[in-house]
Amino acid sequence: MLVLCKALLIAGCDPKPAVPEPPPKVEPAPVKPVSYGLEATVGSVTDGDTLVAVVNGEERKVRILGIDCPEASHNPKCRAIERKTGVSCDDQILAGKRATEAAKQLLQGPIWLEAREPGAELKRDRYGRFLAYVRLEDGRDFGEVMVGEHGCEDFGWKYPHPRNYQAPR
Repeated sequence: MLVLCKALLIAGCDPKPAVPEPPPKVEPAPVKPVSYGLEATVGSVTDGDTLVAVVNGEERKVRILGIDCPEASHNPKCRAIERKTGVSCDDQILAGKRATEAAKQLLQGPIWLEAREPGAELKRDRYGRFLAYVRLEDGRDFGEVMVGEHGCEDFGWKYPHPRNYQAPR
């Protein structure tokens, strides 16, 4: 026994069993956006479904396709909704301001503006705004987030959007 202990000491072995180290903590990789559409930054947020995007140094007013957020100010649309649904303009405006604040938080990084048809140029509405779907920096669809979490209405029935579309890399 004494010979065995001496042999272990000479060999540099520890007679106690080794305690395994815990595996290193692996952080999930962030979702990276797909490269498609026009890359832009947001200059300002008008309301939950309208923003001013900066593309190559040029400002473009953009109306988000596929969603309609509550009104954020008294206007003819707010009054028409009040007459039709009974929801007061004041209540609409409260919800609209919450949606606007949520949009400001979500739109802080780079975004990608997508046309209705992949690869097509952005079209304009009757007010001169560019019409686009918006992809966030983390790859999520902005409209889907606003509908799911911030009280906006899904207008996919009017503006179908392949939200699961993945452009070629």
